[in-house]
Amino acid sequence: MTTIEKYLPVFEAYVNGELNAVEKQAFEKDLQQDSNMYAAWIEYRAMMDAISDKEAISLRLKLDETFNRQQQGNRIKHLTNNIWFRLSAAAVIIIIMGCLLYFFCSDGRRLQRFTESHMEIPADTIKPVQGLVLTDSLKADTIGTSIELISESEPPAQIASLFDREEYQISPVFAELLHNVYRSGWFLLTTPEDSVIFLPGDSLVFSWETNIHEPLYFDILDRHGKVVYKHPQSITSPWTYMPKLNPAIYMYRFATREQPVWMGVMVGE
Repeated sequence: MTTIEKYLPVFEAYVNGELNAVEKQAFEKDLQQDSNMYAAWIEYRAMMDAISDKEAISLRLKLDETFNRQQQGNRIKHLTNNIWFRLSAAAVIIIIMGCLLYFFCSDGRRLQRFTESHMEIPADTIKPVQGLVLTDSLKADTIGTSIELISESEPPAQIASLFDREEYQISPVFAELLHNVYRSGWFLLTTPEDSVIFLPGDSLVFSWETNIHEPLYFDILDRHGKVVYKHPQSITSPWTYMPKLNPAIYMYRFATREQPVWMGVMVGE
């Protein structure tokens, strides 16, 4: 259980005005004395500020519940289809791997015959390099090149470790924002289509179509739901933004002065 989940019932009771005068006074006193409770309260308020339209959230949850009930009735049918699909995919993969293995083995035999017929060194003195297979088309390009350089590549574990760092881990607040992502029918983001991956110095171009006549604004929230960037002026399409953010996961947001109209995810590497 996270800290915010621990205090969530009393937070909601306080915000909704369900506490009497004595309980309200006790809550405010505890909030001043308990640092953990105060930190959870700040995070809760950030989440509530980001999710300002409670009716939209309620509607989203009801739609999710209806969708889940419909999906449950078709689960057995979908499961059967998935089994047949996986069996078919496995058969195709086996056939492809067999063809590749055949061609690689054929290339290896052709290379051996070429070496035995064109080299003066006896064939029994040639020691093959374990794990290295060269085809005729690649032979000329690899003469004089170090084997270590050919096989050198970045281990997948080093690539995956980037997103294992804490700044890429989604907090409960960010997960709540993702669950209730705004997609207004009066606003359509055309570029980029959704998620954004950026590097230091990149220029991100956002384009959109909208029937909203009110001024639009742009801001960015971190994984805790806190606004870390707010453009001071209204924007029009197309609009270019040059991120000055540390490598981490963020959520970008388009909004009027009253409420958000579009949210998306952006990741800095």
